[in-house]
Amino acid sequence: MHELKHLSCPFTWDMSSVTSYSGRILNRENERLSYWMDEDNNDFKNISIMKLMFSLMTSYEYTEDDKLEEAIKQIEISEQIFIELVSAPNNISIKAVDHILKGTKCFILERMNKSSEITSIFKTFHLCHQDTVELGTLYGCRAIAWSFYFDAGVVETIRNSEKAIKLDSNNGLWHFILGKGLRTKRKCSGSYSNPSGREQMAFHSAFMLLCNAYIGTYHAHTQYESKNLVEAKNIYTMILSMKPSEYDIYLKLALGFIRLRESDKADVCLKHLEEKVPSNPKYLHYKGLYLEKCKKDSEHFQDFMYNPKTNIYHVLKMDIIPKLKSIQDLNESTFEMIKQAEEAYKAYQTHITEDANGKMTDN
Repeated sequence: MHELKHLSCPFTWDMSSVTSYSGRILNRENERLSYWMDEDNNDFKNISIMKLMFSLMTSYEYTEDDKLEEAIKQIEISEQIFIELVSAPNNISIKAVDHILKGTKCFILERMNKSSEITSIFKTFHLCHQDTVELGTLYGCRAIAWSFYFDAGVVETIRNSEKAIKLDSNNGLWHFILGKGLRTKRKCSGSYSNPSGREQMAFHSAFMLLCNAYIGTYHAHTQYESKNLVEAKNIYTMILSMKPSEYDIYLKLALGFIRLRESDKADVCLKHLEEKVPSNPKYLHYKGLYLEKCKKDSEHFQDFMYNPKTNIYHVLKMDIIPKLKSIQDLNESTFEMIKQAEEAYKAYQTHITEDANGKMTDN
């Protein structure tokens, strides 16, 4: 039969352990784990190769579950995403990505006993052995695949992204995946320690090489976490000047400027969000933080907090925070969400208590 073992794809990347991981991709349709999809979708909107690799890993998991029809249907979706990727390759090797896609498909077809289709595909195969950009893309895609499994895949994410950078150091995407891997490792340890110099440099290199607004928000936030507040402000300001089109970037910018008490720039972001996504829970949360921390507008803050259409703090306390804490395999995004939610509710409770005490004193 065909020498499939020599191909580079999820089936040859020693990834069988992920099929028993509770946070695997196919489990994320479960309501308890659906919060993960928010970060995944943000990555997918901004980085096409991550969208493709997520789709291929979904095919892989279906295959390992012996759901071959679902697996091949997912491959068809992957092929459509690949067409999108070809139009905007962002310095990755399309030949290498094509190799991964076809390799994954061949392993599924082998399970389905469709050898003639495999023979047909093999006639169009490009083997990646020499070119450094191609090899870098193979390792980079492998790192992306492992990154979907958070703490269970973080070691391989870091190891493979480092190999990709060694082969193709001018591709900012591999620096970004390394930064995310290092961030995941830090957050999944249960620690809120400052980012290492290595993590900071990874996001810095990614942003400088790609000049991508979405990736820039990671760089800015890392500087904020490192207490480099002037640098964080400069990066957030640079991203705002790029006039990004995605609302999720404005959410990140709004929170960044609120934390830095840059009220004018926060106001610009919030007005954009009010126009685009007026009912978005994060926007409503950040608007409350803005009124409290930046504008110190007691009257409007109280109107905002007591309005049942905008007060989400009781939802945080009674629903969102307990659900997040009940999750067994917490990822970096969840730790950050829990921290923000608890801080927001604590601030809200403090304000309500002070307001009530003030009214009692007045009486």
